Amino acid sequence: DAILVTAEDNLTEFLDAAEDGDSFVLFPGEYSLGSYSITKSVKIAGFKPTEKPVIYGQLTCGSTVASVELKDLVFRGNEDPSSVAGQFFNTATGCDLGSLTIDGCEISDYRNNFIYNNAGGTYGTISIRNSYVYNIEGGGGDGIDFRGGAISALTVENSTFANGFRTFLRMQVACDVTFDNCTFYRVSIVNNS
Repeated sequence: DAILVTAEDNLTEFLDAAEDGDSFVLFPGEYSLGSYSITKSVKIAGFKPTEKPVIYGQLTCGSTVASVELKDLVFRGNEDPSSVAGQFFNTATGCDLGSLTIDGCEISDYRNNFIYNNAGGTYGTISIRNSYVYNIEGGGGDGIDFRGGAISALTVENSTFANGFRTFLRMQVACDVTFDNCTFYRVSIVNNS
């Protein structure tokens, strides 16, 4: 029952028109998303795990959303080198996200953070599996960065983090945190005083 999207389509228009709980399957190719605010539950997956679609852009949560699921996708923040997105997943005031699941994704080339919450947003669970996160400068932020708000649990499994971050995990709120079978290479290498 998934909605098929090709690289010739406008991904933003598809997401805008989505019903709560819709699933999208993206064919291989490149997609420009810009800074997109998630306002409803959605699942976005690549059609071929061996030929993952590339999405340039940033996701932001500022609404009450039951779940966001991302599978077999490549996310990059640097389509335009002069305007690199600050975060892969940003939290705005009003965010109340039940679950964020990232599975089989490759995420790279953002300016500050991988996942950022400084606006008092509330998360239930964040689950990251089988993913590769790298080349995030962390010049003004940290990798997984919760300075405020709330989160119940963060679970990271079978994932690799490399080449970046000022501080890899900054969890200033109560949270059950689990890392299992992960690889860390040149993590927390950014020194901006």
